[in-house]
Amino acid sequence: MAVCLLLIPLSGFSQKSNQQSETPAPYPKLIATGNPEADKINHEKAVQAWKQQEKERVERVQLEKGSTNVSSKAVQREKGNLSTKNAGTSRSSKTKSREIQIIDLPGFPKYIITGDTNADEKNYQAAKSKWVDENPQLYKEYVQKHSANSNKKLNRRKPDTSN
Repeated sequence: MAVCLLLIPLSGFSQKSNQQSETPAPYPKLIATGNPEADKINHEKAVQAWKQQEKERVERVQLEKGSTNVSSKAVQREKGNLSTKNAGTSRSSKTKSREIQIIDLPGFPKYIITGDTNADEKNYQAAKSKWVDENPQLYKEYVQKHSANSNKKLNRRKPDTSN
């Protein structure tokens, strides 16, 4: 029992020494001694020493972990996303598209949202004009029916005040 009690502080010490290399040292505080100019100079020296120490710590950590920094992976992933976006392709195969039925007519194209709003709008307008060219009578009837109900005047929906 006594041996176990002696080993507990040792295990805490080994964990603390392990974490010291991975956690940054605290940023130096400005210590006021009554001489503001000297305080400022001492603080700047402490900051420079801290920056150098932190730079060395980061290099050590990167060497220990084989340069597998999570943030660098995120940066690489973001660069890949930007390059595919600039190339005009979708970001990944995991990206799901959403379809919205704007006009309820048989065969009328749906607005497909892929994330690229300019391409989505262009694709929808092209599909819509193709459908209108193929179904002029059906579209004409739809426009007449809906324009007769509107009295050539746009009306706002009443806000829902049932709360």
